[in-house]
Amino acid sequence: MKRTLALVILFASGESLAQIPPTCAEPSSLRVPQNRAGRQMSVQSRSAFAPIAAFSRYGLDGQFRNGLMLGLEYVPNRRTNPNFEFSGGIVLGTSGSAQRYVVSNGFPVVQGDNAFTFGDRYYAVPRFGLGLAFFGVGAVYYLADGDVRPYVGIGANAYMWRNYAGTVTPDVKGGLDVNIASGFSGFAEVRHSIGMPSFFTSQYSTFDGLTSFAFGIAFAPRF
Repeated sequence: MKRTLALVILFASGESLAQIPPTCAEPSSLRVPQNRAGRQMSVQSRSAFAPIAAFSRYGLDGQFRNGLMLGLEYVPNRRTNPNFEFSGGIVLGTSGSAQRYVVSNGFPVVQGDNAFTFGDRYYAVPRFGLGLAFFGVGAVYYLADGDVRPYVGIGANAYMWRNYAGTVTPDVKGGLDVNIASGFSGFAEVRHSIGMPSFFTSQYSTFDGLTSFAFGIAFAPRF
């Protein structure tokens, strides 16, 4: 009886083992090495740089000038929302005009009593120089996610101008960021800095504010 029972158990165990499907090895083409996947995630840098080129209008001591803003913006971690950023650069503005004379070479010039004389003529050419230098910090909040992202930002800028005058003023901006390719995006924004008196010198001088329209391309370096 015991021998018959042992044979039945052995036969049942063999049948159950036969019904278990064999384990197939995973194709090598579908396996991704762990170190390779980690490397793909670390290739793209979190930081981003954005050259600044902007048309601006600013005021110093009650006089407003048009200028060209040139600078660089740096975002330490572009994967967060809001983003924190640092920026710096210069503003080239008009500083008077230079008079250039042109010899008339016999060109008649009308004077009083309809009399004609011969003389030289001149015309004024705008003179460009360093108007402002700036450094700022701020935070940018994106209102939507995707390839097109509108955003608003707030921060503070330190401005320096002639005779070592300077001030610190609040700064607000709004714009649009458009994804172009992997690691590259284009942007357009409007920025405004509020006017403030000078803090850095005893000589009285006033910064009357700055409004600019900027555009450019932001890029994330690959390491």
